[in-house]
Amino acid sequence: MRTLIRFSIANPVGVNLIFLAILVVGGLCLPGLPREVFPDFARQGVEVQVRYPNASPEEVERLCTIPIEEAADAVQGTWEILSYSRQDWARILIRLAEDTDLQQYLDELRMEIDAIEDWPEDAEEPRVFEQRVEFPVITVNLFGTLDERRTRTVVERLRDRLKRLPHVASVQVFGLRDPEIWIEADQAALERYQVSLPDLAAALGGQVRDLPGGTLETAAGELRLRVLGEETDPERLARRPVRALPDGRVVRVGDLARVSLGFARARTHSRYDGYESVSLNVTKDDRGDVIEMVDRIEEELDDFRPTLPPGLSVGVSSDFSIYVENRLNTLLQSGLFGLAIVLVVLWLFLDARAALMTALGIPVAVTGGVIMMSLLGITMNMLSMFAFILVLGMVVDDAIVLVENCFRHLEEGLPPKAAALRGAQEVAWPVLTTVTTTVAAFGAMLMIEGELGQWMEPVPWVASVTLFASLTEALVVLPSHFAEWMPAAAPAPAAAAAAARRPWYAGLQRIYERLLAACVGHRYTVLLAAFGALACAGALYASGHLKFVLLPRFEAKLFMVNLEAPSTWSLAQTDELVAEVDRAVAGLPPEELESWVSLTGVTYADQTNYRNGLHLGQVLVELAEGGGRRRSTAEIQEDLRGRIGRPPGLVSLEFAEPNAGPAGEPIELRLTAEDDEVRRAAAAAVFAYLAGFPGVVDLKTDLLPGPRELRLRLTDEGRMLGFDESRLAAQVLGAFHGDRAAILRLGRDPADLLVRNPEAARLDFRHLRELRVRAPSGASLPLARVAEIEEVRGLAEIVRRDRRRAVTITADVREDANAREIVAQVEREFADLDRRFPGARMSSGGDQAETVESIGSLIRALGVAAVVIYFLLAFLFRSYLQPGVVLLAVPFGALGVAFGFWALGEPISFMTMLGLMALSGVAVNDSLVLVDFINQQRAAGVGVAAAVRRAGSVRMRPVLITSLTTIGGLTPLAFFASGQARFLSPMAQALIFGMISSTLMTLLLVPAGYLVLEDLKAAAARLLGRRPAA
Repeated sequence: MRTLIRFSIANPVGVNLIFLAILVVGGLCLPGLPREVFPDFARQGVEVQVRYPNASPEEVERLCTIPIEEAADAVQGTWEILSYSRQDWARILIRLAEDTDLQQYLDELRMEIDAIEDWPEDAEEPRVFEQRVEFPVITVNLFGTLDERRTRTVVERLRDRLKRLPHVASVQVFGLRDPEIWIEADQAALERYQVSLPDLAAALGGQVRDLPGGTLETAAGELRLRVLGEETDPERLARRPVRALPDGRVVRVGDLARVSLGFARARTHSRYDGYESVSLNVTKDDRGDVIEMVDRIEEELDDFRPTLPPGLSVGVSSDFSIYVENRLNTLLQSGLFGLAIVLVVLWLFLDARAALMTALGIPVAVTGGVIMMSLLGITMNMLSMFAFILVLGMVVDDAIVLVENCFRHLEEGLPPKAAALRGAQEVAWPVLTTVTTTVAAFGAMLMIEGELGQWMEPVPWVASVTLFASLTEALVVLPSHFAEWMPAAAPAPAAAAAAARRPWYAGLQRIYERLLAACVGHRYTVLLAAFGALACAGALYASGHLKFVLLPRFEAKLFMVNLEAPSTWSLAQTDELVAEVDRAVAGLPPEELESWVSLTGVTYADQTNYRNGLHLGQVLVELAEGGGRRRSTAEIQEDLRGRIGRPPGLVSLEFAEPNAGPAGEPIELRLTAEDDEVRRAAAAAVFAYLAGFPGVVDLKTDLLPGPRELRLRLTDEGRMLGFDESRLAAQVLGAFHGDRAAILRLGRDPADLLVRNPEAARLDFRHLRELRVRAPSGASLPLARVAEIEEVRGLAEIVRRDRRRAVTITADVREDANAREIVAQVEREFADLDRRFPGARMSSGGDQAETVESIGSLIRALGVAAVVIYFLLAFLFRSYLQPGVVLLAVPFGALGVAFGFWALGEPISFMTMLGLMALSGVAVNDSLVLVDFINQQRAAGVGVAAAVRRAGSVRMRPVLITSLTTIGGLTPLAFFASGQARFLSPMAQALIFGMISSTLMTLLLVPAGYLVLEDLKAAAARLLGRRPAA
């Protein structure tokens, strides 16, 4: 270390070149870092999707979901299975155990699914893929009054243009229906010509296909043979023959049915600012820069708008580049604020030159961090920017300690080079250890398990590389700058005069010295009082006065209004309900509202968390930013609750905000039981109990009755006439849904060729009673003769957890309520659930499950960080016991956090705990330097008590400087952040409150603790009859 410092002082030209190289290379790397909202991350999970057209939820569960669950359970690495079975489709989510090889798991799962022997013929092949969280860049909305067929052409042109832009990974289109070709049969004509719907479908299916005919070898060369039959033109399809009559006439399709082009039945519907719309969600690849991409998309839309046909317009929503730009501005403002704080504080305590050379550590640390981010492949996202903001106040701590010590020797009369050499050598190892302990604390965050740990991964990496960059500046660049830039040593009277120009500090120092003398004189009383305060902080949490939430709420620019109608409602009925919410949103003041998009048939939390259903609706509201909006998001939501009210048919209404990180519902209770009635009864009891809590809102359950269901059972007569279930189902399906004769292509889109009854017949219940089916003999018989019809009520959705049917109850809580306490009270109330409802079990999910997993791993990470920090301190002090004195700063730093959040009336959260983890490294820094100085004084022959008082007096200035700069750098993020940045404020607040507390403990409690340790060592030596160690 001495050699490095000597090299720095002796080679100012080389050092300045290193300094400039870091700034230049970092500046060149910065534009190459992709900017994005959040980093994409895998959920350590696999998703399986299956489409089973026209199957009920019970059939989907029995024939598709359960076999896939059994296949997944047979694959090693399966941790948890969650499945949803609905009409027409199934979705199975598989959570993997830690350290499971994802690609190997996917391969084995696909093999197990392929081995399922009784897979339904009509079900499509399952799609198996990795679950990833990808954040969209922007949503482009085409809206207006143009007809759907012409709108499709415009959408395809726009999609192609957007996909050609650099770094666009995908453009997903929502709101377009698939094209279809309809053959709507006339029942009377079918009877007259003795043709059934299956006969018509079979005749057409064999005609409208292009097939290869092989090749023909000739002397002139090879000829390819093709049989052409595909046809999509309705008029020409109508002329296709079906059968020949005995008299020679040909029965054609047009004689039996009407041929037309149509669209698939709408399952979703969307509007933009109240107009019919089609949405295009644009996502980026790994190298894409969100701000540049949005600029390119806006330019592309400006060129595209003049080509739009009348009646169609284009607008954008969910522009996530705004968040990135805001965070970049926050980073710049925090950097400038931190720089100003460093300059002012150092100018007050030292002088202008020392302040300037210390402040240069900020750009060096940031550009050094950027270089390492580029090498490690870390993007400039909200989390990496947060890490920069977080450490801006810390990156100069090592430089402050070094400069202050050099400045002290300069004040004592040493020339600049000698002062730089001696001052840097005295604190070089403590400075190295302080940075290493802080990096150890941040690095322990990498041990946090679950999605939260994966999501937060950029923070410890960016913080660590930035701190190491600041260490390089402090040990290599700073000694050279101090030796070159500081003026020659002033005579002793001048130095005394310089000190006299800061009389406020001399007075403050005298007050501290008297207070320190009182503390070390009554050290046992001081320690007892400190531990009493620590017990009081624990009592605040235990008594519920200090609450805990997993992730804090923040002021969001975008929020969703989710609604549910009765599960028996059609899409059109639900759309009318969504339109009422639309009108309420449209009534907001223009200065508060930027845009809104409404969806019917689906609700999204993000791209991987969504629900489908004709009874579901969602309105995405994007608020304006800036000074024009006077009300907070929460106030606007409460206003909307009043505007919407309780319109007829509304089952539930929920206000949700996009997750700033992975999280579930604040309250999520899961009930399982083998018996359906027991499960329903238990869920009803828990639901009713939760509804009684005044702070609980948006309470809902996924146990909803499904639509009416008609079940057909063959009669004995029907079987005698030659019918079986397959023949009957095929004819009923063809009559009302349509028999898919072929899949053709209309332009670039696939189109089903459907043979079925006219729409009027398919929408009238009487036509089912009057339906005639054809027996194998050719006889046409009424349906009622061959089958019994029974009407029942099924389920809208079947949810299974770990291969058992389950009911999930979710709820949100108001700010004055605490989800953890409510869940604990529910668990106490239903502790005897199995006795009241035999076979029923209840467990927590959502935030509560994430809390248990993440907090458990966080505690382990804190333990590892403490052990690593202890080892580093033990190596520095060459003592087993002195690290314990330094580590006193950590729990007493937590003391300040507890009282600080209690005074603010804010709950502590997972982000607060992360702040505590970072604090465990930062808080020991001042204590470390203080104890090291005491040891140096004792090594020079000073007595223990005198060494403690001397160390406190000398080290008071750097302790105050480092604390004030760290607190000042974090203040904008902690108390003045807005929007999504407020999500990160609790971590900064924890560091500020902890630094205030740990600074006081460093200046008062650590000296007292050091002397208590020496008292105990002396007492032990007397008991053992040995002389105490010096």
